[in-house]
Amino acid sequence: MQVHQASLSTVLKYLETEGQRPLEVYERDFRKLLRLVSRFHPLGAGTRLLEVGIGTGWFLVMCAKKGLECVGLDISRELIDFVRERAAQNGVRLDLRLGNIEETALDRGAFDVVIAESVFEHVEDWRRGLANVAASLSPGGVLIFCSTNRFSPWSGEFPKLPLYGWLPNRIRYWLRRTLEGPDVMRLGIDFHQFTYGTVRRALQETGFSRVYDIADLLDPERLNQPTWWKATSTSETTTSSSRSRGGRAIRAIPARSGASRTSSS
Repeated sequence: MQVHQASLSTVLKYLETEGQRPLEVYERDFRKLLRLVSRFHPLGAGTRLLEVGIGTGWFLVMCAKKGLECVGLDISRELIDFVRERAAQNGVRLDLRLGNIEETALDRGAFDVVIAESVFEHVEDWRRGLANVAASLSPGGVLIFCSTNRFSPWSGEFPKLPLYGWLPNRIRYWLRRTLEGPDVMRLGIDFHQFTYGTVRRALQETGFSRVYDIADLLDPERLNQPTWWKATSTSETTTSSSRSRGGRAIRAIPARSGASRTSSS
């Protein structure tokens, strides 16, 4: 992913619609996401957290107010500056870094938790980015991964059009460029419409020892049951995300073991 120092029309439009919302609006989503993470890793003062793709910064700011040590990574200088100002207004300090997840050097084992919500569909070399995340997690660390679902009848990327995710890449790219302008190809386009199987295999091949999806988490006693059927039955309309962005479907909750990089389902 290209890093952008200059302003982009897609970022300006995003900040116009999302940047003015107070933190209180996100309180319910915040509590929900923290409860989810807490099922796999204790959270408290000193927990080291990385968010890939910082958006308007609400999640990082609210985590910092809870005492977590927060790092944010984004490819937009404009978003970095916006979130830094928001953090200052709320009396917290964040470690905000300009860069992409494929190439940015992250210390090995530096983080207990990594959040990547509505991000990896925009990462061109997403497998390389995933490997970088895996290396940055401490033993027993947790990744929250939420992204697109190709089989969903509706997509948060372009909710105006049913079956958007089913379209070939070249058609999606043409549609978005035509309606949103050329900047969408620099920041905002979904390069990938994932399937459940693709994401699960990639996580396991990267070295995550346990992979849980949203259906697993509805019934914790069945976390290790066979899940082959989900490649076609899991859809955005039947699942929820901690960010209100069209109901993203594929959510994997991997826990990486420092002692072993073997995979299990």
